Amino acid sequence: MGEFYVNAYVPSLQKDYKLKELSFDQYKTLNKFITNNNDNHISDYFYKILELNIVESRDVPLFTSFDKFCILLMLRCISVSPNVEYKKENSNFKFPLIPFLQQCLDIKTTFNKQITIDNTVFTLGLPHSFVFNDMFDIFYELLNSITVQNKTIWVHNLTLDEKNKLFQSLPISTTKLLQEYYNIIKNDFKNLNLDMKLGPIIELRPYDASMLELLKALYTSNLSNLYELQYILVSKSQFSAEYIDKNTLAENLILQNLLEKEYEKMEAQKNSNVEKNIPLGK
Repeated sequence: MGEFYVNAYVPSLQKDYKLKELSFDQYKTLNKFITNNNDNHISDYFYKILELNIVESRDVPLFTSFDKFCILLMLRCISVSPNVEYKKENSNFKFPLIPFLQQCLDIKTTFNKQITIDNTVFTLGLPHSFVFNDMFDIFYELLNSITVQNKTIWVHNLTLDEKNKLFQSLPISTTKLLQEYYNIIKNDFKNLNLDMKLGPIIELRPYDASMLELLKALYTSNLSNLYELQYILVSKSQFSAEYIDKNTLAENLILQNLLEKEYEKMEAQKNSNVEKNIPLGK
């Protein structure tokens, strides 16, 4: 039997990709990174998840940070839950994520822009990274490639030192181009906000850490609870640890619920048998 997958739309490439589910093993590992609280490592593992779960993984390096955000939001919906569940003022609430995902996919922006200056073609595009240290990092990300005499330099493939040397050699007008493009996407994303009624409205922007922070919040789970869930399913049923690891979190929670119902039924039957055997008083 083949693996289950859904179509995930990649906005910058205007193409659907087959997306496999996030395994429970991957979910546990991700939460280890989130618990360790190193944004670079978390970002790297999100990238690894895309490599493992996108069927045409060779295209993953082409994905912008916004593409990755949309795919990971979809992955959260199909593998964990399509809702965010929370308590507020002693009441339970569910916030649906699918409408927000659709809002993201409906964004109209300039995903790629080419500008020619003195026979040099500059290709600008949305950032690929989730993590930025300063404005220079953002500008490095906005410049996708430079083509001179049919020779193309892909900026994302350069080391930090190579990027520094490249930008030092570019004309001052290049900085102006990048600033103008930055202002365009800043305006295009100004209305992409998420209000889950839990606190301040979350502003999602492809040029700061906001998308990574939201992904961390949506994927965060208590590691002890995850291992307790696996222990219960393995110890109280005939499921192997390997089987549980291959499932999604959503599937394992369904199995846990079924197991609890089965034990409740057995306990009720046991109590019923005990009552039937109580001797009548004289």
